[in-house]
Amino acid sequence: MSSPNTLKLASFNIRFSRPQLEDPTNAWNKTNPNLDCERPWCERREGLVDQVIWEEPDILGFQEVLNNQLDDLARLLGPSYGHAGVGRNDGKTAGEAVPIFWRKDRVKLLSVQHFWLSEEPEVAGSVGWDAGLTRMATLAHFSFLSANDNHRDPTSDDARVQYSHSRSAIEKESEDFFVLNTHYDHRCMLQGIAARKHSSELILAKLNQLMTDSSPGGAHNKLVVVLGDLNSPANEDGYRVLTGHRYVGTRLASASAQFPIASNAAITFLDSRHTLFRRGTTETVSATPTSNSLVLDAPFGEHFTYTGFSSNAQQTLVDYVLLADNGAIKCKERDRGLWHVTKYGVIPNHFGDGVWVSDHRMVTVTLSKG
Repeated sequence: MSSPNTLKLASFNIRFSRPQLEDPTNAWNKTNPNLDCERPWCERREGLVDQVIWEEPDILGFQEVLNNQLDDLARLLGPSYGHAGVGRNDGKTAGEAVPIFWRKDRVKLLSVQHFWLSEEPEVAGSVGWDAGLTRMATLAHFSFLSANDNHRDPTSDDARVQYSHSRSAIEKESEDFFVLNTHYDHRCMLQGIAARKHSSELILAKLNQLMTDSSPGGAHNKLVVVLGDLNSPANEDGYRVLTGHRYVGTRLASASAQFPIASNAAITFLDSRHTLFRRGTTETVSATPTSNSLVLDAPFGEHFTYTGFSSNAQQTLVDYVLLADNGAIKCKERDRGLWHVTKYGVIPNHFGDGVWVSDHRMVTVTLSKG
């Protein structure tokens, strides 16, 4: 269970529901006993949702979610979770969505917006640069529930419709924060590399604009999170641009002029995997509020996040929980900030005798105050 001083985040690519596998007349579905392969969504969804319920994240970004899968997730997770997301093809229900789910007993949605990863980010279905398909992002503004909240979720009637409180209402809320969920182009062999890089530049520009806004609806000095499947390993620009090249030795000067950033120096993002406060290290001393705090020695679980649907598939790390380096997060370089990373884990998506629930593993991160 979460405490008032923690926030648990997660990112999970669930693999889209392939129509040919869902066809009940498909003889392969009935006769193939092999579980070391991709199985239909109807065989994967229960185990996948069980993982979410077991981990019980406060905020969860899903990727590759078709409309029927969105309905299934909402139904199986039940009234405890609210959600917001639209299909990438038309901004409504067509195509994959990148929805954000949240625990309604912990946080409330203040507003949500969607944009596309292209040269025309406001145009639904637009395809950017050398991407093979349309890609998008969901950006949500949340606040923690306060004593005055009645726990009623304003999006319960239709969670895909934008909802926003007035600015005067936001001023009266408890602490607020922002979460972006996205999924970059998947192609490899030199294709899609430009799209992933420019997608990161676009996201950096939009979030930097938000982080320079000190109004009640802005994100100045507030917690800002990016969740998603970037389809970019750490040695590729899709990841390096967002993290300011901090993990490869050369820092990025700024995003491209196509998406200008308000300030000269862009605020980039910390990778929660590298920002985890570990026991036995010097930074733990000032970061943990009490001497008996439970502190991990290393990131928990697996290293790679993409697995395919086979134990023999090549695995990579492409799914991330990133945190804006805007002063809200404590890290090795800065002993100030409201939050620090106390847990990071990559959760198994397959158990020896069962179905692979997805071709990705869920990434979970716990932030703690103090």
